[in-house]
Amino acid sequence: MDASEPLAEALTAALRSPSRGTLLDLSGLTFADSTLLGLLLSTVEDHREEGRALVIAGPFASSVWRVFTVTGVVSHLPLAADRREALGRLRSDEASPHA
Repeated sequence: MDASEPLAEALTAALRSPSRGTLLDLSGLTFADSTLLGLLLSTVEDHREEGRALVIAGPFASSVWRVFTVTGVVSHLPLAADRREALGRLRSDEASPHA
């Protein structure tokens, strides 16, 4: 099984849940690669298509932040500095990424 498969399944379940939005907490993540980036970008699109809020919370490990910035996905992901900020954005429905 691919290591990203459980995350993909959880994100699909979150999208189908009755909640108003999804908070993805990546604060414990220490490694990111193209597989994760692809999953995050497709999750953003899936949530956008369903009209559902999504916020990805840090704080992000420096190695993860480096991958986000070097690849240029920062402007395409609805990132929050921490859970508190993410929850606030979900509550106010300001969870769409800056396009």
